[in-house]
Amino acid sequence: SFYYPLYRFAGAEIAAGRFPLWNPTLWGGTPFAANQQTGLFSPFNLAAFALARPFGYGTLQWLAIGHVWLASALAYAFCRDFGARRSAALIGGVTFAYSGFIIAHLGHYPMVAVAPWLPAAFLALRRAILRRSLPWTLATAGALLLAILGGHQQIFLYLLTATALYWLFLAWTASP
Repeated sequence: SFYYPLYRFAGAEIAAGRFPLWNPTLWGGTPFAANQQTGLFSPFNLAAFALARPFGYGTLQWLAIGHVWLASALAYAFCRDFGARRSAALIGGVTFAYSGFIIAHLGHYPMVAVAPWLPAAFLALRRAILRRSLPWTLATAGALLLAILGGHQQIFLYLLTATALYWLFLAWTASP
């Protein structure tokens, strides 16, 4: 009930050829692009705003479903990077994507849009440190960028803290 009107407004503005910097329909007008929970700058949301004409509730549902699937696939890839068998990695991916946190917050879409980037950041960071690889370091930064653009700063800060702690762990255990 809170996010759908925001996303529909962004979709309508982009469909009309205007970038939604200001929302005149809330509280006598309010900055729109400055509101992080709009997820306005997320590439996934921007694509949905540009392609879904009109942006309907079903589009928002597909965005949520896509992010749950993405969470599962990225957690699976992270588990496989540890050498887990396919079945064990599948259990890890399903457990992460369908955890109480993600499923309970399906109605709070920005939280669901940020959560999948945790296993992506962990995977890229692990490969960056163990392989001493600049491309994987950039991939870590990309995962963190996509997380902050997802639209929920508190979950992003949790993700950033967890990634920093994982970095400390990897740096401590991977050094000669």
